[in-house]
Amino acid sequence: MIVSSPDTIDAIAKLLASGQAFDCDFYFRVQEQPLGIPDSIRLLAKRQIIDIIGNSVYLVYAEL
Repeated sequence: MIVSSPDTIDAIAKLLASGQAFDCDFYFRVQEQPLGIPDSIRLLAKRQIIDIIGNSVYLVYAEL
């Protein structure tokens, strides 16, 4: 799942499409307000995620 702001989600979805070209399934979710990384992880509860921020990559399993 790709989480982004309402201003950028359409461009990101257009760029990545379904993820089939990357042998992945992408789903997109809007974070309505810029409440930070903890809020985006809350949106992805009970999923294994990779959090990519600039040049840092984090693998997280959220059990919320």
